[in-house]
Amino acid sequence: MHTVVVASHVLVDRSFHVDQGWWVKERNLIWFDYYLWSAYEEERWVRCLRVPKELLVWLVARLTTSIKKQDTHFRFAVPVEVRVAVTLFRIATGSSYFITGDRFGIGESTCQEIVQETIQAIVTVLGSEMIYWPRGVEMERESVVTINGDFQLKPYILGDSGYTQESWLMCPYSLNRNSSPQQRLFTERQIRGRIVVEQAFGILKSRFRILDVGISSSITWAATVVQACCIMHNFLIRNRLSALDRNIADQNMRKPRGGGGVPDTHARHNGHLVRDALAQYLFATQ
Repeated sequence: MHTVVVASHVLVDRSFHVDQGWWVKERNLIWFDYYLWSAYEEERWVRCLRVPKELLVWLVARLTTSIKKQDTHFRFAVPVEVRVAVTLFRIATGSSYFITGDRFGIGESTCQEIVQETIQAIVTVLGSEMIYWPRGVEMERESVVTINGDFQLKPYILGDSGYTQESWLMCPYSLNRNSSPQQRLFTERQIRGRIVVEQAFGILKSRFRILDVGISSSITWAATVVQACCIMHNFLIRNRLSALDRNIADQNMRKPRGGGGVPDTHARHNGHLVRDALAQYLFATQ
């Protein structure tokens, strides 16, 4: 009986001292530490994360208080610089959580948690700095102009010939040999403006491939991801990195459709009046 008690005590004592690290998968940050972090070539950083190293360091400093985690008794927390890099890699390449996590040596669920927390931090911390309503000189440039005392020149959405003309949606005229000079000028300017918009979307989708491959999540989270991409897009422009994207917009831009507009019978009368007033205004002020 005494022997059994001693044996039980030994078993309990041994189980208490068993190394409990066996169930924790060791992280492997070789790719980040040796391929990326130690690299001095700006091209490698921009290709992988869309930002050079010095801008990543700046982002880390701004986001640290929002995303830094504490070490535990079982393992060290993922460093902030890795968290930011994981997130930028995910939105820049459009890679899945599994592929992104495997590249950085972290699990798929951990990768998803890191990306979601960091994207939310980007929106919260940097949102108001990078995306804001026009102010000062910009506000004066965007000021409302009254046309002929009846219509106000204000921001409009531009659409191609596949849309119906509305008072807030400006589409090109259906041009023919009887079209007026005002209609031709308006259609030309409308197409030129639409090209600029499509180029901007092309650059945005080329920089952040997650917008091109699609976001498989709720609409609310998809909107947050798009907002974060726009914030980073403006951040790169502010830091003079827009020149890196000179040639990528054309790869994502559809050829604009011009003269074959929706027949007038399918458009709203008020929308036609607004478009005609705009056409007259453009022709008179050219």
